[in-house]
Amino acid sequence: MAWGESKAWKKGTENRPLYQGLLEDAAAAPAKNAKRAKVVHPENMPWEMAKQGLLKHLINEAMNTRMFSGCTTFARLAFFAGAAAASSSSP
Repeated sequence: MAWGESKAWKKGTENRPLYQGLLEDAAAAPAKNAKRAKVVHPENMPWEMAKQGLLKHLINEAMNTRMFSGCTTFARLAFFAGAAAASSSSP
């Protein structure tokens, strides 16, 4: 039974240099990272009026920072109308 599974596993003829692409990306990473920001200051964090409300992007792949990955990475603050009034009131 186990030897029969190996025949199914060996099927397919597609050949792509996926691992080679990762190695090339890793070799080019230091030069790319040298051009990207290590620290993002508040004045460089963009605002966005989205349907979810007012957002301030702390980090996003589109911001040209060193924080990036194969999947989408982002952090944001959401501001709600009642949040500012509630936080500014004293106990």
